[in-house]
Amino acid sequence: RSIEIFLAQPQSRKSGGRRLFGSREVFISSKNLLRRHFYYDDISFSSISVFFFFFFIELKVLNCLGVYSIVDKEDKPQKFKLEKVIEFIEQSDKIEFPIKKSLLLKITKWTNAYIHRGIMHYHWQIVLAHNVLLPLFKMGEGKTMISLDGAVKIDKNYFESSLHNDLLKYLGFDLNEIEIKTMKAEAI
Repeated sequence: RSIEIFLAQPQSRKSGGRRLFGSREVFISSKNLLRRHFYYDDISFSSISVFFFFFFIELKVLNCLGVYSIVDKEDKPQKFKLEKVIEFIEQSDKIEFPIKKSLLLKITKWTNAYIHRGIMHYHWQIVLAHNVLLPLFKMGEGKTMISLDGAVKIDKNYFESSLHNDLLKYLGFDLNEIEIKTMKAEAI
């Protein structure tokens, strides 16, 4: 509950000292990360991990469903909102997901404030968000569902028969025009 409270608070450019990064600082951090030069007292050091949040959440959500890409007949990738995929997962009774959608969406919104506006969060918030997301990366097993690579579980029959078509419909795509390129799912 405490994570929901702090994530619901608006992030401000003015609160709590200097929490707004300049483009030069981010550029230098990027160069230092590439060259493995870490300066632990640098203002942007701990925030580097924030860049990975949205990336690993999106990868986990799509990988657990076995979605490599969503393309049209000409193999052109189609845009879709990750939030809609998360909503699809939460409304399904055939998919077990260890984190509530509302919490996951708050974390992605929270990280976007940093990625797109350079508004830095306190170090303890980054650590807390990692702890909240940890259940996504634990192993698990059930009676009719298994998860070899993570805690997300999907009914096997549903996965094999209709999950991808249901997802495309939920995202508003025409099944005759758009398809999902699949990969080995992290949850089956």
